[in-house]
Amino acid sequence: MATVIDFSAAFPKAADIKAAGHAGVVAYISPARETWMKAKPITKSVVDAYRSAGLKIATVWQYGGASNPDAMRGAAGGKADALAADAALTNAGLTGHPLYFAVDFDITLQQWNNTAVKYFKAACDVLGRQRVGIYGHSRAVAWAQEDGVVADIGGGRCLGWVTHSWSQGETGSGYAALYQGTHNVPGPSGVQVDVNTVYDNYPFTAQTTKETTVDVSALPHVDQTLWLNKHYTTGRGGQAIKYIVRHHNAGMLTTQGCWDVWQSREASAHYQVEQSGRIGQLVRDTDTAWHAANLLRNQQSIGIEHANSAGPDQDWPISDATITAGGKLAAELCLKHGLGRPEFGVNIRDHKETGSTACPYHLASGGKYHAAWMKAAQDHYDTILQEDDMFTDEDRALLRQIRDNTADCRSMLMALSAQNMGDPAIGGPFGGWPHDQIMATVREKIAAGKELTNTEQLHVILDKLGFYDKEN
Repeated sequence: MATVIDFSAAFPKAADIKAAGHAGVVAYISPARETWMKAKPITKSVVDAYRSAGLKIATVWQYGGASNPDAMRGAAGGKADALAADAALTNAGLTGHPLYFAVDFDITLQQWNNTAVKYFKAACDVLGRQRVGIYGHSRAVAWAQEDGVVADIGGGRCLGWVTHSWSQGETGSGYAALYQGTHNVPGPSGVQVDVNTVYDNYPFTAQTTKETTVDVSALPHVDQTLWLNKHYTTGRGGQAIKYIVRHHNAGMLTTQGCWDVWQSREASAHYQVEQSGRIGQLVRDTDTAWHAANLLRNQQSIGIEHANSAGPDQDWPISDATITAGGKLAAELCLKHGLGRPEFGVNIRDHKETGSTACPYHLASGGKYHAAWMKAAQDHYDTILQEDDMFTDEDRALLRQIRDNTADCRSMLMALSAQNMGDPAIGGPFGGWPHDQIMATVREKIAAGKELTNTEQLHVILDKLGFYDKEN
Protein backbone atom coordinates (compact mmCIF):
# COMPACT_ATOMS: atom_id res chain seq x y z
CA MET A 1 0.00 0.00 0.00
CA ALA A 2 1.04 3.60 -0.56
CA THR A 3 2.41 5.66 2.31
CA VAL A 4 2.21 9.36 3.13
CA ILE A 5 3.98 11.35 5.82
CA ASP A 6 2.90 13.99 8.31
CA PHE A 7 5.18 16.47 10.09
CA SER A 8 5.08 19.75 11.96
CA ALA A 9 8.70 20.90 12.44
CA ALA A 10 9.49 21.82 8.82
CA PHE A 11 8.42 21.16 5.24
CA PRO A 12 10.45 18.37 3.57
CA LYS A 13 11.41 19.06 -0.02
CA ALA A 14 9.08 17.58 -2.61
CA ALA A 15 11.91 15.80 -4.43
CA ASP A 16 13.09 14.20 -1.20
CA ILE A 17 9.57 12.97 -0.37
CA LYS A 18 9.32 11.40 -3.81
CA ALA A 19 12.79 9.86 -3.54
CA ALA A 20 11.84 8.27 -0.22
CA GLY A 21 8.98 6.51 -1.98
CA HIS A 22 6.08 8.33 -0.32
CA ALA A 23 2.96 9.21 -2.32
CA GLY A 24 2.22 12.45 -0.49
CA VAL A 25 1.66 14.26 2.78
CA VAL A 26 -0.89 15.06 5.43
CA ALA A 27 -0.20 18.70 6.24
CA TYR A 28 -1.39 20.91 9.06
CA ILE A 29 -3.80 23.67 8.07
CA SER A 30 -3.98 25.07 11.62
CA PRO A 31 -1.73 27.80 13.06
CA ALA A 32 1.42 26.94 14.99
CA ARG A 33 1.01 26.48 18.73
CA GLU A 34 4.80 26.48 19.38
CA THR A 35 7.55 28.45 17.63
CA TRP A 36 9.33 25.29 16.47
CA MET A 37 6.26 24.22 14.45
CA LYS A 38 7.47 25.66 11.16
CA ALA A 39 5.17 23.44 9.05
CA LYS A 40 1.98 24.96 10.46
CA PRO A 41 0.03 25.95 8.44
CA ILE A 42 0.82 24.73 4.94
CA THR A 43 1.05 27.61 2.46
CA LYS A 44 0.02 27.93 -1.16
CA SER A 45 3.65 27.98 -2.33
CA VAL A 46 4.28 24.64 -0.61
CA VAL A 47 1.03 23.24 -1.98
CA ASP A 48 2.05 24.29 -5.48
CA ALA A 49 5.50 22.73 -5.11
CA TYR A 50 4.11 19.44 -3.82
CA ARG A 51 1.45 19.32 -6.52
CA SER A 52 4.01 20.04 -9.24
CA ALA A 53 5.93 17.01 -8.02
CA GLY A 54 2.80 14.87 -8.24
CA LEU A 55 2.39 14.46 -4.48
CA LYS A 56 -0.97 13.89 -2.83
CA ILE A 57 -2.01 16.43 -0.16
CA ALA A 58 -4.44 15.90 2.69
CA THR A 59 -4.85 18.24 5.67
CA VAL A 60 -5.45 18.13 9.41
CA TRP A 61 -6.47 20.74 11.97
CA GLN A 62 -4.81 20.58 15.40
CA TYR A 63 -4.02 23.67 17.39
CA GLY A 64 -4.54 22.56 21.01
CA GLY A 65 -2.14 20.22 22.77
CA ALA A 66 -2.70 17.31 25.12
CA SER A 67 -3.62 19.62 28.00
CA ASN A 68 -6.18 21.59 25.98
CA PRO A 69 -7.54 19.41 23.13
CA ASP A 70 -9.51 21.21 20.43
CA ALA A 71 -12.44 18.77 20.53
CA MET A 72 -13.01 19.32 24.26
CA ARG A 73 -14.24 22.84 23.48
CA GLY A 74 -17.52 21.35 22.25
CA ALA A 75 -19.88 22.87 19.69
CA ALA A 76 -18.52 26.42 19.91
CA GLY A 77 -15.01 25.14 19.27
CA GLY A 78 -16.11 22.96 16.37
CA LYS A 79 -17.82 25.86 14.65
CA ALA A 80 -14.89 28.23 15.17
CA ASP A 81 -12.27 25.71 14.03
CA ALA A 82 -14.26 24.64 10.96
CA LEU A 83 -14.69 28.25 9.84
CA ALA A 84 -10.99 28.96 10.38
CA ALA A 85 -9.97 25.75 8.62
CA ASP A 86 -12.17 26.48 5.62
CA ALA A 87 -10.59 29.92 5.22
CA ALA A 88 -7.10 28.47 5.63
CA LEU A 89 -7.76 25.82 2.99
CA THR A 90 -8.85 28.51 0.54
CA ASN A 91 -5.73 30.57 1.28
CA ALA A 92 -3.59 27.49 0.60
CA GLY A 93 -5.28 26.77 -2.73
CA LEU A 94 -7.15 23.76 -1.36
CA THR A 95 -10.71 25.05 -1.56
CA GLY A 96 -13.30 22.35 -0.99
CA HIS A 97 -10.90 19.76 0.40
CA PRO A 98 -11.91 17.57 3.33
CA LEU A 99 -9.78 17.65 6.46
CA TYR A 100 -9.18 15.76 9.65
CA PHE A 101 -9.82 17.27 13.06
CA ALA A 102 -7.39 15.78 15.58
CA VAL A 103 -8.39 14.05 18.80
CA ASP A 104 -4.78 13.52 19.85
CA PHE A 105 -5.27 12.07 23.33
CA ASP A 106 -6.72 8.95 24.93
CA ILE A 107 -10.30 10.19 24.83
CA THR A 108 -12.90 8.22 26.78
CA LEU A 109 -16.39 7.34 25.61
CA GLN A 110 -17.83 9.66 28.25
CA GLN A 111 -15.71 12.57 27.00
CA TRP A 112 -16.78 11.77 23.46
CA ASN A 113 -20.49 11.60 24.23
CA ASN A 114 -20.53 14.62 26.53
CA THR A 115 -18.38 17.02 24.56
CA ALA A 116 -16.31 15.92 21.56
CA VAL A 117 -19.20 14.66 19.43
CA LYS A 118 -20.72 18.15 19.67
CA TYR A 119 -17.48 19.56 18.27
CA PHE A 120 -17.75 17.31 15.22
CA LYS A 121 -21.47 17.97 14.73
CA ALA A 122 -20.77 21.70 14.64
CA ALA A 123 -17.94 21.17 12.13
CA CYS A 124 -20.36 19.19 9.93
CA ASP A 125 -22.86 22.05 10.10
CA VAL A 126 -20.20 24.44 8.78
CA LEU A 127 -18.41 22.29 6.19
CA GLY A 128 -20.89 19.55 5.39
CA ARG A 129 -20.37 16.06 6.72
CA GLN A 130 -18.52 14.89 3.58
CA ARG A 131 -15.61 17.22 4.34
CA VAL A 132 -15.17 16.29 8.00
CA GLY A 133 -12.74 13.61 9.19
CA ILE A 134 -11.28 12.53 12.52
CA TYR A 135 -7.75 11.68 13.67
CA GLY A 136 -7.63 9.63 16.85
CA HIS A 137 -7.42 6.19 18.35
CA SER A 138 -9.39 3.37 16.76
CA ARG A 139 -12.32 3.64 19.16
CA ALA A 140 -12.73 7.38 18.60
CA VAL A 141 -12.82 6.83 14.83
CA ALA A 142 -15.44 4.11 15.29
CA TRP A 143 -17.54 6.35 17.55
CA ALA A 144 -17.45 9.14 14.99
CA GLN A 145 -18.49 6.75 12.24
CA GLU A 146 -21.34 5.34 14.33
CA ASP A 147 -22.59 8.83 15.24
CA GLY A 148 -22.50 9.99 11.61
CA VAL A 149 -20.27 13.01 12.24
CA VAL A 150 -17.54 12.18 9.70
CA ALA A 151 -17.67 11.57 5.97
CA ASP A 152 -18.96 8.26 4.67
CA ILE A 153 -16.50 7.45 1.87
CA GLY A 154 -18.08 4.19 0.74
CA GLY A 155 -17.25 0.54 1.12
CA GLY A 156 -17.86 0.68 4.87
CA ARG A 157 -15.12 3.28 5.31
CA CYS A 158 -15.32 6.70 6.94
CA LEU A 159 -12.93 9.64 6.76
CA GLY A 160 -11.00 8.32 9.74
CA TRP A 161 -7.28 8.47 10.46
CA VAL A 162 -6.37 5.88 13.09
CA THR A 163 -3.23 6.42 15.15
CA HIS A 164 -1.20 3.58 16.64
CA SER A 165 -1.30 5.39 19.98
CA TRP A 166 -3.94 4.07 22.39
CA SER A 167 -5.41 1.78 19.69
CA GLN A 168 -4.18 -1.47 21.27
CA GLY A 169 -3.06 -2.90 17.93
CA GLU A 170 -6.18 -1.98 15.94
CA THR A 171 -5.24 -0.42 12.57
CA GLY A 172 -8.62 0.58 11.13
CA SER A 173 -7.87 -1.37 7.95
CA GLY A 174 -11.53 -2.21 7.40
CA TYR A 175 -13.13 1.15 8.09
CA ALA A 176 -10.62 4.03 8.07
CA ALA A 177 -8.84 5.96 5.30
CA LEU A 178 -5.40 6.25 6.89
CA TYR A 179 -3.34 4.50 9.58
CA GLN A 180 -0.51 6.26 11.38
CA GLY A 181 1.64 3.29 12.33
CA THR A 182 5.13 4.78 12.65
CA HIS A 183 5.80 7.80 14.84
CA ASN A 184 8.55 10.38 14.96
CA VAL A 185 11.27 8.89 12.77
CA PRO A 186 13.90 10.63 10.61
CA GLY A 187 12.34 11.40 7.25
CA PRO A 188 12.94 13.23 3.96
CA SER A 189 15.12 16.35 4.14
CA GLY A 190 16.12 15.39 7.68
CA VAL A 191 12.66 16.22 9.06
CA GLN A 192 11.11 14.08 11.81
CA VAL A 193 7.95 12.50 10.39
CA ASP A 194 5.18 10.03 11.05
CA VAL A 195 4.54 7.41 8.35
CA ASN A 196 0.97 6.52 7.39
CA THR A 197 -0.58 3.72 5.36
CA VAL A 198 -3.18 4.83 2.80
CA TYR A 199 -6.36 2.76 2.66
CA ASP A 200 -8.39 5.18 0.51
CA ASN A 201 -7.61 8.24 -1.65
CA TYR A 202 -10.68 10.22 -0.54
CA PRO A 203 -8.84 12.65 1.81
CA PHE A 204 -6.59 13.82 -1.02
CA THR A 205 -9.39 15.00 -3.31
CA ALA A 206 -11.50 18.17 -3.23
CA GLN A 207 -15.06 17.30 -2.21
CA THR A 208 -16.92 19.97 -4.12
CA THR A 209 -20.36 19.23 -5.54
CA LYS A 210 -19.91 17.15 -8.67
CA GLU A 211 -20.25 19.11 -11.88
CA THR A 212 -22.90 17.27 -13.81
CA THR A 213 -24.64 17.67 -17.12
CA VAL A 214 -27.81 16.06 -15.83
CA ASP A 215 -30.70 18.04 -17.27
CA VAL A 216 -32.04 19.32 -13.94
CA SER A 217 -34.77 21.27 -15.72
CA ALA A 218 -36.58 17.95 -16.07
CA LEU A 219 -36.30 17.23 -12.33
CA PRO A 220 -38.03 16.27 -10.18
CA HIS A 221 -40.42 13.88 -11.87
CA VAL A 222 -43.95 14.82 -10.78
CA ASP A 223 -47.20 13.10 -11.70
CA GLN A 224 -49.53 15.97 -10.81
CA THR A 225 -49.33 19.67 -10.04
CA LEU A 226 -52.11 21.15 -7.94
CA TRP A 227 -51.01 24.60 -6.85
CA LEU A 228 -52.20 25.88 -3.50
CA ASN A 229 -53.92 29.23 -3.46
CA LYS A 230 -53.25 30.04 0.22
CA HIS A 231 -51.20 29.14 3.31
CA TYR A 232 -47.75 29.51 1.79
CA THR A 233 -45.46 32.50 1.22
CA THR A 234 -44.27 33.73 -2.17
CA GLY A 235 -40.48 33.66 -2.40
CA ARG A 236 -38.00 32.53 0.24
CA GLY A 237 -37.14 35.71 2.08
CA GLY A 238 -33.73 35.86 0.44
CA GLN A 239 -32.73 32.42 1.76
CA ALA A 240 -31.21 29.60 -0.30
CA ILE A 241 -32.55 26.04 -0.26
CA LYS A 242 -30.27 23.95 1.98
CA TYR A 243 -32.15 20.75 2.81
CA ILE A 244 -35.21 18.53 2.49
CA VAL A 245 -37.57 18.08 5.46
CA ARG A 246 -39.50 14.82 5.76
CA HIS A 247 -43.11 14.50 6.99
CA HIS A 248 -45.79 11.85 7.15
CA ASN A 249 -49.48 12.68 6.76
CA ALA A 250 -50.79 10.89 9.84
CA GLY A 251 -53.44 10.08 7.30
CA MET A 252 -54.01 8.37 3.98
CA LEU A 253 -54.16 11.43 1.77
CA THR A 254 -53.87 12.01 -1.95
CA THR A 255 -52.50 15.18 -3.46
CA GLN A 256 -56.06 16.43 -3.78
CA GLY A 257 -56.66 15.44 -0.17
CA CYS A 258 -53.72 17.57 0.98
CA TRP A 259 -54.99 20.50 -1.07
CA ASP A 260 -58.40 20.16 0.56
CA VAL A 261 -57.00 19.97 4.11
CA TRP A 262 -54.75 22.97 3.58
CA GLN A 263 -57.66 25.13 2.48
CA SER A 264 -58.70 25.42 6.13
CA ARG A 265 -55.52 24.44 7.97
CA GLU A 266 -52.72 27.00 7.99
CA ALA A 267 -50.08 24.59 6.75
CA SER A 268 -48.61 23.29 3.49
CA ALA A 269 -45.74 21.32 1.96
CA HIS A 270 -44.13 21.39 -1.45
CA TYR A 271 -44.75 17.72 -2.36
CA GLN A 272 -47.07 14.85 -1.47
CA VAL A 273 -46.11 11.20 -2.07
CA GLU A 274 -49.24 9.07 -2.28
CA GLN A 275 -49.68 5.41 -1.19
CA SER A 276 -49.04 4.23 -4.75
CA GLY A 277 -45.81 6.23 -5.04
CA ARG A 278 -47.52 8.84 -7.19
CA ILE A 279 -46.06 12.31 -6.60
CA GLY A 280 -47.94 15.59 -6.50
CA GLN A 281 -46.57 19.12 -6.16
CA LEU A 282 -48.60 21.79 -4.37
CA VAL A 283 -46.09 24.61 -3.72
CA ARG A 284 -43.36 25.74 -6.11
CA ASP A 285 -39.77 25.16 -5.02
CA THR A 286 -39.16 28.89 -5.29
CA ASP A 287 -41.84 29.61 -2.67
CA THR A 288 -41.96 28.94 1.08
CA ALA A 289 -44.28 26.22 2.32
CA TRP A 290 -45.50 26.30 5.93
CA HIS A 291 -44.35 22.87 7.04
CA ALA A 292 -41.57 22.93 9.64
CA ALA A 293 -42.92 25.14 12.47
CA ASN A 294 -39.91 27.43 12.05
CA LEU A 295 -39.66 30.42 9.71
CA LEU A 296 -35.97 30.05 8.82
CA ARG A 297 -36.24 26.31 8.27
CA ASN A 298 -39.29 26.86 6.08
CA GLN A 299 -37.37 29.39 4.00
CA GLN A 300 -34.31 27.12 3.67
CA SER A 301 -36.05 23.83 2.98
CA ILE A 302 -38.38 21.82 0.79
CA GLY A 303 -41.08 19.83 2.55
CA ILE A 304 -42.06 16.32 1.40
CA GLU A 305 -45.21 14.73 2.84
CA HIS A 306 -45.64 10.94 2.74
CA ALA A 307 -49.05 9.26 2.84
CA ASN A 308 -49.66 6.46 5.33
CA SER A 309 -51.13 3.18 4.13
CA ALA A 310 -53.25 2.62 7.25
CA GLY A 311 -54.32 4.47 10.36
CA PRO A 312 -53.40 4.62 14.06
CA ASP A 313 -54.81 1.17 14.78
CA GLN A 314 -51.91 -0.21 12.69
CA ASP A 315 -49.44 2.42 13.96
CA TRP A 316 -49.36 4.55 10.80
CA PRO A 317 -47.53 2.25 8.34
CA ILE A 318 -46.13 3.55 5.05
CA SER A 319 -46.06 1.51 1.84
CA ASP A 320 -42.82 0.44 0.17
CA ALA A 321 -43.89 2.36 -2.93
CA THR A 322 -44.21 5.58 -0.92
CA ILE A 323 -40.87 5.07 0.84
CA THR A 324 -39.05 4.45 -2.44
CA ALA A 325 -40.76 7.29 -4.29
CA GLY A 326 -40.12 9.72 -1.44
CA GLY A 327 -36.44 8.87 -1.36
CA LYS A 328 -36.11 9.19 -5.12
CA LEU A 329 -37.94 12.52 -5.06
CA ALA A 330 -35.49 13.83 -2.46
CA ALA A 331 -32.54 12.64 -4.57
CA GLU A 332 -33.83 14.51 -7.61
CA LEU A 333 -34.40 17.64 -5.54
CA CYS A 334 -30.85 17.38 -4.16
CA LEU A 335 -29.56 17.26 -7.74
CA LYS A 336 -31.81 20.04 -8.95
CA HIS A 337 -30.77 22.42 -6.18
CA GLY A 338 -27.10 21.41 -5.93
CA LEU A 339 -27.38 20.06 -2.39
CA GLY A 340 -25.09 17.08 -2.94
CA ARG A 341 -25.66 13.40 -2.24
CA PRO A 342 -28.51 12.85 0.24
CA GLU A 343 -27.10 12.65 3.78
CA PHE A 344 -29.23 12.68 6.89
CA GLY A 345 -28.36 15.54 9.21
CA VAL A 346 -26.83 17.47 6.31
CA ASN A 347 -29.34 17.94 3.49
CA ILE A 348 -32.05 15.60 4.80
CA ARG A 349 -33.82 16.58 8.05
CA ASP A 350 -36.92 15.62 10.02
CA HIS A 351 -39.93 17.76 10.97
CA LYS A 352 -39.65 16.90 14.67
CA GLU A 353 -36.32 18.73 14.89
CA THR A 354 -38.14 22.07 14.87
CA GLY A 355 -41.71 21.20 15.82
CA SER A 356 -43.46 19.82 18.88
CA THR A 357 -44.34 16.65 17.01
CA ALA A 358 -43.31 13.04 16.39
CA CYS A 359 -43.52 13.63 12.62
CA PRO A 360 -42.27 11.99 10.42
CA TYR A 361 -42.66 9.16 12.95
CA HIS A 362 -41.39 5.88 11.44
CA LEU A 363 -39.56 7.78 8.68
CA ALA A 364 -37.49 9.71 11.22
CA SER A 365 -33.86 8.92 11.91
CA GLY A 366 -33.84 5.76 14.01
CA GLY A 367 -37.31 4.79 12.77
CA LYS A 368 -38.08 1.55 10.99
CA TYR A 369 -38.42 3.18 7.54
CA HIS A 370 -35.46 5.56 7.78
CA ALA A 371 -32.77 3.24 6.39
CA ALA A 372 -34.88 2.10 3.42
CA TRP A 373 -35.83 5.69 2.58
CA MET A 374 -32.21 6.88 2.74
CA LYS A 375 -31.03 3.94 0.63
CA ALA A 376 -33.62 4.75 -2.03
CA ALA A 377 -32.48 8.38 -2.03
CA GLN A 378 -28.76 7.67 -2.21
CA ASP A 379 -29.06 4.84 -4.74
CA HIS A 380 -31.20 6.97 -7.04
CA TYR A 381 -28.82 9.92 -6.76
CA ASP A 382 -25.84 7.69 -7.61
CA THR A 383 -27.71 6.04 -10.48
CA ILE A 384 -28.57 9.36 -12.08
CA LEU A 385 -24.95 10.48 -11.96
CA GLN A 386 -23.69 7.15 -13.25
CA GLU A 387 -26.08 7.29 -16.18
CA ASP A 388 -24.95 10.84 -16.77
CA ASP A 389 -21.35 9.61 -17.02
CA MET A 390 -22.27 7.12 -19.77
CA PHE A 391 -22.73 9.69 -22.51
CA THR A 392 -20.96 12.51 -24.31
CA ASP A 393 -22.55 15.95 -24.65
CA GLU A 394 -23.73 15.01 -28.16
CA ASP A 395 -25.32 11.83 -26.83
CA ARG A 396 -27.16 13.75 -24.13
CA ALA A 397 -28.52 16.26 -26.64
CA LEU A 398 -29.94 13.43 -28.74
CA LEU A 399 -31.31 11.63 -25.69
CA ARG A 400 -33.15 14.81 -24.73
CA GLN A 401 -34.69 14.83 -28.19
CA ILE A 402 -35.72 11.20 -27.74
CA ARG A 403 -37.29 12.08 -24.40
CA ASP A 404 -39.14 15.06 -25.81
CA ASN A 405 -40.28 13.45 -29.06
CA THR A 406 -40.42 9.68 -28.79
CA ALA A 407 -42.18 9.40 -32.15
CA ASP A 408 -38.82 10.24 -33.74
CA CYS A 409 -36.99 7.62 -31.69
CA ARG A 410 -35.85 5.60 -34.69
CA SER A 411 -34.38 8.60 -36.48
CA MET A 412 -32.57 9.60 -33.30
CA LEU A 413 -31.06 6.12 -33.05
CA MET A 414 -29.94 6.36 -36.68
CA ALA A 415 -28.34 9.71 -35.88
CA LEU A 416 -26.44 8.11 -33.01
CA SER A 417 -25.32 5.40 -35.40
CA ALA A 418 -24.00 8.03 -37.77
CA GLN A 419 -21.80 9.35 -34.95
CA ASN A 420 -19.74 6.17 -35.29
CA MET A 421 -20.58 4.99 -31.78
CA GLY A 422 -20.57 1.33 -32.78
CA ASP A 423 -18.41 -1.28 -31.15
CA PRO A 424 -16.08 -2.76 -33.83
CA ALA A 425 -15.99 -6.04 -31.90
CA ILE A 426 -19.61 -6.67 -32.83
CA GLY A 427 -19.71 -5.14 -36.27
CA GLY A 428 -20.13 -1.40 -35.71
CA PRO A 429 -20.87 1.26 -36.59
CA PHE A 430 -24.41 -0.03 -36.64
CA GLY A 431 -26.40 0.84 -39.75
CA GLY A 432 -29.88 0.25 -38.40
CA TRP A 433 -28.85 -0.92 -34.91
CA PRO A 434 -29.07 -4.75 -34.73
CA HIS A 435 -30.60 -4.67 -31.27
CA ASP A 436 -30.76 -8.43 -30.72
CA GLN A 437 -27.08 -8.80 -31.52
CA ILE A 438 -26.12 -5.93 -29.23
CA MET A 439 -28.21 -7.23 -26.35
CA ALA A 440 -26.72 -10.72 -26.72
CA THR A 441 -23.27 -9.18 -26.36
CA VAL A 442 -24.50 -7.15 -23.36
CA ARG A 443 -25.61 -10.31 -21.59
CA GLU A 444 -22.27 -12.01 -22.29
CA LYS A 445 -20.32 -9.01 -20.98
CA ILE A 446 -22.42 -8.72 -17.82
CA ALA A 447 -21.95 -12.44 -17.13
CA ALA A 448 -18.18 -12.01 -17.57
CA GLY A 449 -18.05 -8.86 -15.44
CA LYS A 450 -16.87 -6.70 -18.36
CA GLU A 451 -17.70 -3.02 -18.88
CA LEU A 452 -20.27 -2.03 -21.50
CA THR A 453 -19.61 0.45 -24.27
CA ASN A 454 -21.68 3.64 -24.53
CA THR A 455 -23.68 2.04 -27.34
CA GLU A 456 -24.46 -1.02 -25.27
CA GLN A 457 -25.41 1.03 -22.23
CA LEU A 458 -27.72 3.14 -24.40
CA HIS A 459 -29.44 0.03 -25.72
CA VAL A 460 -29.97 -1.30 -22.19
CA ILE A 461 -31.63 1.95 -21.13
CA LEU A 462 -33.81 2.26 -24.23
CA ASP A 463 -34.73 -1.41 -23.98
CA LYS A 464 -35.92 -0.88 -20.39
CA LEU A 465 -37.92 2.13 -21.56
CA GLY A 466 -39.67 -0.07 -24.16
CA PHE A 467 -38.47 1.75 -27.26
CA TYR A 468 -37.66 -1.49 -29.02
CA ASP A 469 -41.23 -2.64 -28.65
CA LYS A 470 -42.22 0.01 -31.20
CA GLU A 471 -42.62 -0.79 -34.87
CA ASN A 472 -39.72 0.18 -37.12
